[in-house]
Amino acid sequence: SVNTTASVSHPIGAVVRVELGGFYYDVRDLITRNGLNALNVYQNVGKVRMAGFETVVEVTPLPGLSFRADYTYVDARDESDGRATDDVTNVPAHKAGFLAQYTVPGPGTVLDLDALYLGSMYSSLPSPPYPKDPVKEVDGYFLLGARVTQEVVKGIRLHVAVRNLLDADYESEAGFPGQGRTFAVGAAATF
Repeated sequence: SVNTTASVSHPIGAVVRVELGGFYYDVRDLITRNGLNALNVYQNVGKVRMAGFETVVEVTPLPGLSFRADYTYVDARDESDGRATDDVTNVPAHKAGFLAQYTVPGPGTVLDLDALYLGSMYSSLPSPPYPKDPVKEVDGYFLLGARVTQEVVKGIRLHVAVRNLLDADYESEAGFPGQGRTFAVGAAATF
């Protein structure tokens, strides 16, 4: 496989940073999940080309307040000899993310709000050994999360988080529902 990436990052004034990158992946012998039949779940795809770009914008308008937005576009193509389709499973064309973070002055409590959008993707495609397999596509989805982090003593931080805040129904893979709203508590130590 040959992977090529190039990116540039540039500040705009004191509060904005913009990053733009491009990539080209020439993947040989990609092992991917395809289909719902137990006999053809994992398949080897001889040659896959993935090309795209990624952009990030970070804004820090005030001390302790920051915003980050990112977007990635991927054009994935099966270029194998004898392929049944040009499409590739489990590679969304669109992915976007957002993070807002605020540190409360005084106690230093960190408040995070994050969002993720993942576009639709194929979960099953016809293949040379199974040319009559149906095309199945997983719908895109949007997830929202929140987290509160507090340093309780020097070097020890506790956090409480909620994932899938809106309790969205989604599948990241056909037939496998994503987790509903979940709560997490954790700790981190820095030495």
